[in-house]
Parts: sequence; structure tokens; C-alpha cells
Amino acid sequence: MSIARTSELSPEAYGILDECYCGPEPFFVLVSSVDVDDPSALGSFERTLVDLVNANLLSANRGTEQIASLSLNDIRAYIEDRVKSGEDLDEPPSVREEFSFATTDAGLALLKPEDRPIETRE
Repeated sequence: MSIARTSELSPEAYGILDECYCGPEPFFVLVSSVDVDDPSALGSFERTLVDLVNANLLSANRGTEQIASLSLNDIRAYIEDRVKSGEDLDEPPSVREEFSFATTDAGLALLKPEDRPIETRE
């Protein structure tokens, strides 16, 4: 995914960047806006997260470890483990370390000026 302009972002991708601009947002917070019972909606969310991380628009951590690249298998294995354990995805996990995501400077540059943190507005 190569994104150079705000207009190239899907509404879902823009929403994630906007949600994560203040610092690391845990996966459970981000997924709370998704209908996790709809495989299409959850799949779209998973792909969008992976694309944003791999385009360097979001940074990803697992616990305290920074993740340089993220795959669909990483996210899906995490979700599968949580579901198998009977956990709700929109609650903090107990079976695995949580993923968290933060908008990078490149991601911030794609936010509309009025959506950026005050200190980065031009």
C-alpha cells in the first residue's frame, strides 16, 4: 500500500489513523468500533491495520516489543487465540500480550489539519 494523499485513504483507514494519533491505542479499543460478528467487517479491519503498519503510517507494538512488519496471520492468530479462550475482542486480553498502534509522522501528515494534534498543525 502506497498512500501519498488523504484522498487515497479509505474512511476506515482514516478513522484508525485519527484514533491512534495521540499515542498507542490498544487493539481492543480499535476493534470496539467493528462488528466482529461480521466476517467481512472484521476482515476489512484486519487488512486495513496490516496495510497501515506495513505502509509505515501506523507503528505496532506487542506488549513492549515494537513490530517492524505485521501480517494478516499475526492478527488472525491473535484473534483466534482470544476467541478460543472465550474473550470478547473489545475487552483487554488475558491470553496474549495486546497489540497497540500509534500513528506515525507519515500517518499524521495524511490527517486533515483540523484532525491533527494541535502541536503538529500548520
